[in-house]
Amino acid sequence: MRTMHRLVIYFCVTLTGCYSNKNTTPHSEPNSIIPQNTAYLGTVGTTAYTNDGICHEYHYFLHRKILTSDNPPKQTEPNSFKHVAQKPTSSFPIDVDTLSYPFIQWAFDQGKTPEPDSIRPEEIINYFDYNYPLPQSATQPFKPTIAIFPTPWSPHTQLLHIGIQGYNGSKQTKPQTNLIFLIDVSRPGQTPDTLPLFLNALKIQTNALAPTDTIGIIANDGTNKIVLEPTEMMQKNKILEALDKLHSVNLTSGEDEIKNAYKFAQEHFVQEGINRVILVTNRANYISPSDFEKLKEYIKTKEHSDISFSILRFGVGDYNDYLMQQLTQIGHGRTIYINNTQEAQKALEEEAHLRLFPIAHDVNIEIEFNPKLISHYRLIGYETSIPSSEIPSIEKIENKTIHSGHRTTAIYEIVPTGIKEKRINSLRSTDTYSAQSSIKHDDEYARLHMRYKLPNQEYDQLLTFPITLIQSYKQLKQVPANIRFAASVAAFAQMLKGDKQLKNYNFNKLEALANQSDDPIGYKQEFLNLVRLVKLKFIPKQSVEREFH
Repeated sequence: MRTMHRLVIYFCVTLTGCYSNKNTTPHSEPNSIIPQNTAYLGTVGTTAYTNDGICHEYHYFLHRKILTSDNPPKQTEPNSFKHVAQKPTSSFPIDVDTLSYPFIQWAFDQGKTPEPDSIRPEEIINYFDYNYPLPQSATQPFKPTIAIFPTPWSPHTQLLHIGIQGYNGSKQTKPQTNLIFLIDVSRPGQTPDTLPLFLNALKIQTNALAPTDTIGIIANDGTNKIVLEPTEMMQKNKILEALDKLHSVNLTSGEDEIKNAYKFAQEHFVQEGINRVILVTNRANYISPSDFEKLKEYIKTKEHSDISFSILRFGVGDYNDYLMQQLTQIGHGRTIYINNTQEAQKALEEEAHLRLFPIAHDVNIEIEFNPKLISHYRLIGYETSIPSSEIPSIEKIENKTIHSGHRTTAIYEIVPTGIKEKRINSLRSTDTYSAQSSIKHDDEYARLHMRYKLPNQEYDQLLTFPITLIQSYKQLKQVPANIRFAASVAAFAQMLKGDKQLKNYNFNKLEALANQSDDPIGYKQEFLNLVRLVKLKFIPKQSVEREFH
């Protein structure tokens, strides 16, 4: 008898904002809800909802890392080139946040210029889906897409694009979907479009669900009122009517709501299914530092309950995302920012149709370069202001589980052997020596090693993929369109960050490169709109045509 798998997703939604108050007072610094040991990582003017319930104006953009009180925040610099003869291996994480792109998109839309440290190239690159081919077997759950091609911003280097796509099963293997929405609607105040934005995206998402999939709705208005019992999509009109009945109420506390959502999920737990609690909020102070430690300990107790915890953050502004990132890490989920209907659809689509079942855990990725063909390399993005060992408050989550449909993109800029060092900015001479390398073939640029464990297994699997001349392209126009799009995104992120490697690249060239790219899922136009906005309103005219500093 075939076992029926069901996916249960619990959405805890809080939609709120600052409301007008005659006691509103301007502030130029982050208010007291931000701990003193938080890194100040950028400046954007906006409003925040403070502990006293009053709207204050102050300016900060990202508070991402926990620092010790005697370790002030540092300006991060783009990764420099590393000498293959000294360090032939490099690694990058398979699980990357995508928070930076919605942040910078929101900032520029508001007429603000984000600070360089609020711009994370790896997060911007990984925000987009590049439509990689899927693996065909769960026993080999990862399929790489690899390309080597001329760097758009330098005639002396090449880009190594590594895309990794996780197994996503087939329509026959996907579990039945049962979405239980725990909706905690709070007063929208100055962001009246937030609740309609979420509901509109959810209504659109109902079109993508199967007829036998179900949706249930609970309004957490202090009474946990059931708005809709789990209802099959064949009765879509009934579901839409229930959504239309939702309205805003005045709520404050967040800790108890999340605990109640977990309890509700446990009461309706589906064996051999996927059970999720998803918090959707636009409250800047939804998780306060005073509640955080207790909530973190509570979620830790649920770590092995097979109930994951994710956060959809509607509206971007003042936001202590390091708190929420830690909670979703512990809860084996994600933190996602949402500014518009398209982003909301993207998030709901991924929560409903991706990450349905585990495909691997303890995944490690390593790139081994061949010193005979590659002299230097640098990984684009993944900079950090301090070593991870100096961030004691950020949890080191072991046995990180990777779910179906997961994808990761990393881009290296590489220097072929024979290129004079003075031609490459920041390249430095080193005492060369022969590093140990397992690469014996002269046509291999590098090797991709992936070590992982399959679900319910405790021994390692190893996949090794050679990166050869066959995967290289002599001209940029020969490169697949989706890979060119990734290169344009990488260039944009680095230019915003002020990377000196792109000092001779300009926004006109960037826009032309992005225009040549494919747009299989509709992201290119959104990206181009942002590029044009930045070019027209934020970049000096001479920088648009000549170079970007």
